[in-house]
Amino acid sequence: MPKIRFSASSLEHALAQDASGASTKVVWDTETRGLGFYANRQRSGSFFVQFRVGGRQRKVTLGRLNELTVPEARKAANEIMVAARQGRDVIREQRQTHVATLTLGAAFEEYHAALKRRAVSPRTLTHNEGVWRRTLSKHAGRELGSLNKREVRSWHTGWGDRGPTAANHAGRLLRTVYNYASKRLDDLPPNPCVAIEWFPEREQRDVIAPNDLPEWWEKAASLDNPIDVTP
Repeated sequence: MPKIRFSASSLEHALAQDASGASTKVVWDTETRGLGFYANRQRSGSFFVQFRVGGRQRKVTLGRLNELTVPEARKAANEIMVAARQGRDVIREQRQTHVATLTLGAAFEEYHAALKRRAVSPRTLTHNEGVWRRTLSKHAGRELGSLNKREVRSWHTGWGDRGPTAANHAGRLLRTVYNYASKRLDDLPPNPCVAIEWFPEREQRDVIAPNDLPEWWEKAASLDNPIDVTP
């Protein structure tokens, strides 16, 4: 892969060259070991540093060209390389820090944003927002990794005052938010919602909305009826 001495002008030149290319271009700095730069066809690019620690190759994105100067990128890369030589995995440290500081509220927002990206139904989004507001929002500031089985079970029992279905909805939302965070974070403890003793719920019947009644009547009338109710 090509190596150049990083500067604002040399990186702008790399971006201009790649504007007509077919894929992302990678160039390496001749002055700072492990410091690289992605250039893409949209004439934007990002600094990254590549290093080895514990026998594994790792890569960390430092920031975009319009966010970091070359000296700042070199300084950040050098700090990461020094940490790697000391046997420290900065990626793991960053994840551990995120786990330690991720709150329940932030985890819910991340999950909710993911649902929006997947274009789930507005009804699902509204339902989750309502469950969150009525039951879980008061715990928004709690660090997610600090939740334990005893208190989650206690929360669910308390939510029973709102009814078994409402309590179970809150428990399921908490369990789902925690599972979503667990998929992205290696060091999050096991989901404490396994301790919930779910309330039995009465079977619910779907209610036909008034706007749907004409279609329902039409389909019902089209069904074969072996019973003659003619007087």
